[in-house]
This record gives sequence, C-alpha cells and structure tokens, in this order.
Amino acid sequence: MEFESMSTVGASASRHVPPLDHCSELQFPNSVYLVWEDLTVVLPNYGKGPTRRLIQGLSGCCEPGRIMAIMGPSGSGKSILLDSLAGNF
Repeated sequence: MEFESMSTVGASASRHVPPLDHCSELQFPNSVYLVWEDLTVVLPNYGKGPTRRLIQGLSGCCEPGRIMAIMGPSGSGKSILLDSLAGNF
C-alpha cells in the first residue's frame, strides 16, 4: 500500500476537516500523542486495472489517558486504518 498526501490527490475545497486543536493541548507533557491528518491509503494495481483508494483524507488523534474505540461493520476499513497507522501493510 502507498500513502499519499491530500495535496497530491487534489483536496476538495468543500471538504470539511474537523479541527485537531484539542490534540495540541498537552495535558500529559511526557506522553505520546498519535495524530494523523489527511491520511490516504492507496492499493496499487500492479498493472491490472485502476488503483483503489481504501482511505481518503482521514484526520484524527489519540490522546494519552483516554480510551478510544474504532467501531464499524465488517468491511468498513477498521483494520486498514490500524495497519496504516502502525505502518504494517
């Protein structure tokens, strides 16, 4: 899988991106915050048809001291999101 920035894909002017300002408030100064902005995951075609965008323009953050759940039906991309954040393809 490949990662692309939304600037190379062509971001829509009407697309709403929620502000991530609350992620920058350091409540736990010696902790790790996981922040991602405009995450796009592309499945290459290897010469067989068009490429497929599995995730496009996703932004979010995980904060220390908070529980986070990733929920959705089968096939909605939960594992792809976690694999892309972990760098596993």
